[in-house]
Amino acid sequence: MAKRVNKLGRLRYRVTLQKLTKTRNNESGDFEDTWVDIDTVWASFDALSAKEYIQSSAETSELVGQMEIHKRSDVDTECRVLWDGNAYEISGILPIPERGRLRLMVNQGVRV
Repeated sequence: MAKRVNKLGRLRYRVTLQKLTKTRNNESGDFEDTWVDIDTVWASFDALSAKEYIQSSAETSELVGQMEIHKRSDVDTECRVLWDGNAYEISGILPIPERGRLRLMVNQGVRV
């Protein structure tokens, strides 16, 4: 019997990379921050820690994790990742040259 191979591998989630840009509001003429899609790519995700705490009388949470994507030159810590209805801030990027990938250190929620 032939062995089945998982064709998806670790990069099994579709995520959208976004970059913060300034756009001019046509009505007021002021510049506003707008998130613009860069690309939708395959990624892995590993949660590293999760915290829940009370801040200013409101319960809040934070998730810290890492995502891995194929190497690209247009991603930096000014970008963010959208996945599964959540926005993740990129706090650091580690190249993995031997695999041709980038490891994105991400967090979602409030940081204290």
